[in-house]
Amino acid sequence: DADGIFSQARFYRPQGLALDPSTPLPDGSPATSLRAGAGLLYVADTENHQVRVIDFQARAVHTLDIARLNSPWDLALKTGILIVAMAGPHQIWVIDLLHDQAYPYAGTGEEERRDGAVGEAAFAQPSGLAIDRDTLFVADAESNTIRSVALPPSNLVTTVAGGNLFDFGDRDGAGDYARLQHPLGIAMYDGRVVIAD
Repeated sequence: DADGIFSQARFYRPQGLALDPSTPLPDGSPATSLRAGAGLLYVADTENHQVRVIDFQARAVHTLDIARLNSPWDLALKTGILIVAMAGPHQIWVIDLLHDQAYPYAGTGEEERRDGAVGEAAFAQPSGLAIDRDTLFVADAESNTIRSVALPPSNLVTTVAGGNLFDFGDRDGAGDYARLQHPLGIAMYDGRVVIAD
């Protein structure tokens, strides 16, 4: 890995992105600001075990000054908090961007599908994230499921669809009847959750 201007920066198997075009031009349009070169793109630099920041205005890359992570696969952004799908320890972490601190938010670190409060729930290689208001959706790859995390104040993990660690396949249907096989990507589109299975 190497920080620096665009021509010097280096990554090692980057997996996920979160765009924050929050440096608006005087007209207040984030989209215009991004076209004009403002805004930040956060990158889950998986094999470097770091989160990197692409600064379009400075045309440079730098590494977040936080404790070393463990296989960050995807990112989601919610008002000053960067949410990280941490595939290595089977957890969802948060990075407080204001204070440059990273810590586990959901998952015990055990590799399994277990719903419940964020401190008791378990994931199996969370690999993709999408956020919709106060709900985080997770492509939980090894458990072959899509999970939802009700963000604070609820802090509750539930399974939306899929099987389990050794219960996978290709079957349409509702909830636990559906079967997925190693879903990696997830996105919100028109109020629906779209899955790369």
